[in-house]
Amino acid sequence: GARFLVLFIPTKERAYASLLRRLGSDLSPPHGRLVGFEDQARADIRRFCEEEGITVADALPPLERALDAGVATYPPGTESHPNAEGYLVIANAVAERLADSGL
Repeated sequence: GARFLVLFIPTKERAYASLLRRLGSDLSPPHGRLVGFEDQARADIRRFCEEEGITVADALPPLERALDAGVATYPPGTESHPNAEGYLVIANAVAERLADSGL
């Protein structure tokens, strides 16, 4: 009776891309390519999950909202893993998706 859930955790570069664009910054060519590749991979995996009836939790929208609100979800510098605030946002995204899907 167990159900499988796929969690999308974006890269730091993807999480910041929308904010940078809204602030009027152009993404560098490498950053733009990375975001494009990641978006394509996310779309392909989402489509597969939908076809197979697999529940998906996506941490990107809540991470973007947190960044827009000024919450530092990643440490400064090149460290790409979220900090405690970022992991809290991700955990809440999973909890919300579990509640919404009845899992």
